[in-house]
Amino acid sequence: MMRSPFITRREIVFVLLPVVPIVTFFLTGIAWPYYALPKFWKYLSYIFPTTFVTKACISLSAAGGDMSIAKEMIEFITLQTMIYFFFACSCVYLENWVLHHKEKLKEKRNDARCRRGIK
Repeated sequence: MMRSPFITRREIVFVLLPVVPIVTFFLTGIAWPYYALPKFWKYLSYIFPTTFVTKACISLSAAGGDMSIAKEMIEFITLQTMIYFFFACSCVYLENWVLHHKEKLKEKRNDARCRRGIK
């Protein structure tokens, strides 16, 4: 929902679909050791929810299963959910506002061009 205003063509999603899961798979630390990743990739992995979910599942299954082990990861996932919800609502509101005021924006743009002498 957050990216929908920025994706203008449906075909772009089908191009991203095979690439993004592979990248997120490596960033979770399953296919590649997490401690061997450069800091840039570690920080980039924080934008994907799969990083925290995978770490929580691994720590629960490896440690024998108390939820207090995964408490920090669950807090991060909850915070990330709230942030993404806020951004998604903002993006959808902005997209609807622009669609609703599109004609007015075109008129203002044309008026500004006429004042500058651009046709």
